[in-house]
Amino acid sequence: MSSQSTPTVWVAELVVGQQNQYTVHEVALKTGMRNGAVIEILDGLHAGQVVVTAGQDYLKDDDTVTGTSADDATGSMAGGAR
Repeated sequence: MSSQSTPTVWVAELVVGQQNQYTVHEVALKTGMRNGAVIEILDGLHAGQVVVTAGQDYLKDDDTVTGTSADDATGSMAGGAR
């Protein structure tokens, strides 16, 4: 999550016909309760979306990234911009 006043995350969408290629978009979140490092997400993400977990500081909207690891159980991905 970014340190902006409105919390955001980067969501990665698979590029059709390309293996391990994703287009990224910054998404604003509405957050709720916090318990240490756990933050309730009230709005902005949907089940099954893939969230970028590394390298976010270097991304721009609509960048194409290569997924270096994606975990279908958690919906998280570490990747690098191309």
